[in-house]
Amino acid sequence: MPDSFNPDYCWLKTWKENTSPPTIFYSTTASLVPEIKENGLLPFYEGDSLFMEGIQGALAMGKRIKDGRSVEFAEILLLEHSERPRPLHLTFNHHFAVQQVNRKLRSLKALQWLYELLFEKLRKNTEYHPAEAEMKQLTKNYEELNAIGSEFQGVIVHVGTDLGRCDTLPSIINDKKALRRAIRGKNPLCKLCGPKDKKWRGLSKDEVETCIETMVRGNEEFEGLGCEITTSEAIPSSDIIKFETVVDV
Repeated sequence: MPDSFNPDYCWLKTWKENTSPPTIFYSTTASLVPEIKENGLLPFYEGDSLFMEGIQGALAMGKRIKDGRSVEFAEILLLEHSERPRPLHLTFNHHFAVQQVNRKLRSLKALQWLYELLFEKLRKNTEYHPAEAEMKQLTKNYEELNAIGSEFQGVIVHVGTDLGRCDTLPSIINDKKALRRAIRGKNPLCKLCGPKDKKWRGLSKDEVETCIETMVRGNEEFEGLGCEITTSEAIPSSDIIKFETVVDV
């Protein structure tokens, strides 16, 4: 039973033994697709400078007008996205990739709402009058967020790349000995991923391969061994297989 995302991939071999790699996923927003098409996926950046600058600008303004609610909300957003620099976060689990898309879209919408709150507070504030340049920058940030917001769509990038780029990988796709143990039913996850009505020794080759893939990819109930993998190397645009728009976010 070949990999449902890459018909040429065999889960009964390590990735190095295969002629092509398995498909992995990266979650992003529709606004960054043109940049990814041109430059590939870049670690330590991920195209989110607008988001970080937006939080910093909102936090600074919230402090100036002494609005505790805005400051607290901005600090929460900043805390959630403070890991800098950071590698690329990818996953074998398609369901998890959709969840990641949802998180990124919710963060963008939250920041957009924070700016609307700030503008409302500024209209009512009689003690602080921002400088023209400061207000211009705040307005620019908000307009850029609105431009993204007009196309709030999640996108899952399907990637087929040299997995040697990855910092860590599940042992059963990277290590021949570990894979052989799993194929023989010796991995602790075999009971979880195998059919409930059959003993492991009674499984066909295709059924064993399906179980191995499930161990790595997981599903909606089970994260899988490859749920979260990272790379500190760039993934070139030539390794991108397709862009999948997520409709129900």
